[in-house]
Amino acid sequence: MPDPAVFMYLFIYLRFVEGNFDTYVKQMRLPHTWGGEPELLMSCHVLQVPITVYMWDKKTNRLQIIAEYGGAEYGKENPVRVVYHGYGHYDALHTSSFGALHPKMYT
Repeated sequence: MPDPAVFMYLFIYLRFVEGNFDTYVKQMRLPHTWGGEPELLMSCHVLQVPITVYMWDKKTNRLQIIAEYGGAEYGKENPVRVVYHGYGHYDALHTSSFGALHPKMYT
């Protein structure tokens, strides 16, 4: 019998996927397909670390936290930090030596 945790994660994952789950999985297996909220949620459990999502707030000219995953299970210390650009793309954030968060661009 499969691990009960697999069933729990599958249940959580299904809550975030609109439409047919099998179709979604087939789409996600295609090259150059970006992940979104379901993948962030599952990643925090696979990596066993919290993930914090930020978005740039034009009014305050600052990064604002818009979502947190895994904080209850894995604590809030040293999360993986990503910034969401509002059009389906996330970038990693890193902390500078001055404590400021900056997008980390990979080439």
